[in-house]
Amino acid sequence: MSRMLLGVAALLTGVGLLVADEYRGTIKTVDAKELRVTVTINGKDKTFEIPKSPMILTADKTKGKGPAPGLDTLKAGLEVLVITEKQGDAEIATTFKLGVGKKK
Repeated sequence: MSRMLLGVAALLTGVGLLVADEYRGTIKTVDAKELRVTVTINGKDKTFEIPKSPMILTADKTKGKGPAPGLDTLKAGLEVLVITEKQGDAEIATTFKLGVGKKK
């Protein structure tokens, strides 16, 4: 019985990972009030909903020194990798990796 529960848990975890997606592009606009960000990906704009506190990863070498980056870190013109999760019909941008450059 416990093996079956572990198998079901592993399957559900795997399914959760399948609904995540990644996009590389350039931030076009950030609307902190409406919790939306628009990213230009391969010449097309895509708008994502964002949580109040998305994970924002930077290439800053001063990790652990100072506050965690907030929404004000997301600025137009920054190259970014956006990691999303499906929540119902919405695609929510949960993680931003800044300064990743364009995929070659």
